[in-house]
Amino acid sequence: MDKMKKKYFQLKSKIKLYIKINWIKTIYINFKMLSLDQAKKLPIIVFGKCSFKNLEGKIVLEGESFFGRIGIGQKYQIFEKEKGISEFRIAGELRFQGRAQFGTDCRVFVGENAIFTLGDMASIGGDSSLICTQKISLGRFCRMGSETFITDSNFHAMKNTATGEIHPKSFEICLGNYNFIATRVTIMGKTKTPDFCTVASCSLINKNFSEFGENILIGGVPAKLLKQNLKRDWEGEKQSLEHYLKIQ
Repeated sequence: MDKMKKKYFQLKSKIKLYIKINWIKTIYINFKMLSLDQAKKLPIIVFGKCSFKNLEGKIVLEGESFFGRIGIGQKYQIFEKEKGISEFRIAGELRFQGRAQFGTDCRVFVGENAIFTLGDMASIGGDSSLICTQKISLGRFCRMGSETFITDSNFHAMKNTATGEIHPKSFEICLGNYNFIATRVTIMGKTKTPDFCTVASCSLINKNFSEFGENILIGGVPAKLLKQNLKRDWEGEKQSLEHYLKIQ
């Protein structure tokens, strides 16, 4: 009887999942951007409304291709109601080194010749925006809260009126492994964080924090070192985190 109940609930869960999938957009993004061998396994799953405005670039999947490896519009946070404004523009290269999640209402722009790389189990929370014009990389288990804004560009060139020097607009962003970015954080060019770095809510990050080593808490506007020898309990959460976010 217990086995029958288990199978029943597994089947019920799978039916609910399949109903939530946007099958038209899922099939489109896979067969548009991936090789036939990869695409037929549907590694990229799209939930809800999502607009693909420009797919002239490429998506690179490193390693094994399997169903549900990448979730777009995935409802894995507390608030699940979506506004229906997810938008992806990929003119450059979007590279996945493992599994990844994009929450509801995410907006992602990867410009021409730009490279955006996500490590295994990296994620971008709901209602977040990412603009990559040069190079942005997220480490393994680099997880961002909702309403994050990350951009490697200042968008408009600035000029030194005394020397006539034109300052560059774009600077690389590199976030380490096992980073936890809280809600409403702004991440700008030149940002570099070490492994096991935690960023407090409503912070602005725009410089290199790797000199402080691992297990640090940073925060503020602009961000500064707040505490050392502090990290999220990844070991205690890892098993439940992987299970909860898995598309199966």
